[in-house]
Amino acid sequence: MSVALIFLSLGAICLSIFGWLWLCAGFRSGGWRGIAGLAALQVSGFCLVYGLLRGQVMAGIFQAALPPLALVGPDSPLIFIQLIDRLIAPFALWGIVVLGLALALRPLRPFAPGLAVLAGMIGALWSADGISQKAMCAAAAARGISQFQRYGFMAEMAGDHAGPGFVHALAQSGEKGFAWSYREMNWYELPAGLNVKSPDLTVKCKG
Repeated sequence: MSVALIFLSLGAICLSIFGWLWLCAGFRSGGWRGIAGLAALQVSGFCLVYGLLRGQVMAGIFQAALPPLALVGPDSPLIFIQLIDRLIAPFALWGIVVLGLALALRPLRPFAPGLAVLAGMIGALWSADGISQKAMCAAAAARGISQFQRYGFMAEMAGDHAGPGFVHALAQSGEKGFAWSYREMNWYELPAGLNVKSPDLTVKCKG
């Protein structure tokens, strides 16, 4: 990549950040800019919360300044689309309930969409541990595995265990080791002799 292209890319990012912040600053205005500013401000808030939950404060701040950046790169939530698909139901349930309550209370009406999305996110994350564990057990049963070790979902979101040898969950079948993939929502076989960290929670799947 040439130096000119690098500076051009940085300039485009800076202009985009300035434009987004200008849009957010209009939340106190009237008309379309006030509506757009309020919506943009809430989107930035979601990006910041997502970064904080992952233990990545600076990344959260940067993504809040330009939300589309949250959808690209190795930490994009879109790479976990199969998990997200299973969390749509609790997200919708909590979001609809809070949306109705916010619309019923006049002071909260301008923030109703944001509050609904935030409630949906919290509800989905609260349900994610049980939903992911159920998926792990179902996939483990297909391989004749009745128990495994895993990390709690929220602990993973906070990035407490990331590093060399990290796996989301670890299972053993005979001499074969398996690790869990949230991208595929399935177990994959580990190479023989690979050293991995054993997660701290033991799960015994019901018959």
